[in-house]
Amino acid sequence: MSKDRSQDTPIFITGSVRSGTSIITQALIHGAGIPGYTEGCFIHFLGGFRKMVNEDITRRAAQLHDPRIMAAGVDYKKMMESYRAWLKEEYYRWSVFEGQWIDKTADIFMIHALPALERMWPQGKCIFMQRRPIDNIL
Repeated sequence: MSKDRSQDTPIFITGSVRSGTSIITQALIHGAGIPGYTEGCFIHFLGGFRKMVNEDITRRAAQLHDPRIMAAGVDYKKMMESYRAWLKEEYYRWSVFEGQWIDKTADIFMIHALPALERMWPQGKCIFMQRRPIDNIL
């Protein structure tokens, strides 16, 4: 990244499908005038990768102490840091927004991405929608 994007404040909207994510996105885009994607469908790749790595580490736990296995020598924390940095670069490469914008993707992989998004955009916000209407109101 050539620009200083450290003060970017994206708003990520996610949750289960049919929980109201689209209407909240439309309200922020059209009502509040915040530009954004009505369906981002990109940053959730991070969640898919995180989920896959965590499941694999759990499944192979006994093997991760065997020096004959490559995965045993991987520093997974550093690997995830590198992946986050790379995916953020790619996000900026393809995104048309900067400063503040909306990115709505309602699926399980986006939910898995949330902890990493907090590190990637510390100034950003997340709106998490739940399917039960009373939970959304509360």
